[in-house]
Amino acid sequence: MQHFKTFYIPNIVKELSIATIFFIVIFYIKEILILTPLLLLGYVGAVCYFFMTAERLKKAVGQNTKSAKKGSRIGSVLRSVVLFLSLALAIKISKLALIVFVIGFFFCYGVILFNMILFSYREVK
Repeated sequence: MQHFKTFYIPNIVKELSIATIFFIVIFYIKEILILTPLLLLGYVGAVCYFFMTAERLKKAVGQNTKSAKKGSRIGSVLRSVVLFLSLALAIKISKLALIVFVIGFFFCYGVILFNMILFSYREVK
C-alpha cells in the first residue's frame, strides 16, 4: 500500500488538477465560474466516499462472513442515504449546481478507482 501512496496519489492529484483547469476554463467561457467550489466539493465527497468504503472493506476482512455482510450492507445504506440527502438538498438549491457537484463526484471517484485498479493489476503481475 505504501507504493500506492508514493506513486499513485501524486498521479491522481496531477490528473485531477489538469481536469480542474479544464473545467475552470469551461466555466469561465460559460461565465459560471462561481460553480468551481461545487466541483471541488464533489471531489471532496468522492474522496471521503472512497476512503469510507476502503475502511469498511478493511474492517470486513477481519470479521466472519455473516457480520461482514451485515456491516457492509449497513455502511452502504448509510453512505447512500447521506449521498441522496445531499443531492436532494442540491436539487432544491439549483439544478446546475447539482450537475456540477455530480460531475465532480463521479469524475474524481472514477479517477481514484481507475488508479486503484491499475495499482491492483500491476501488483498481481
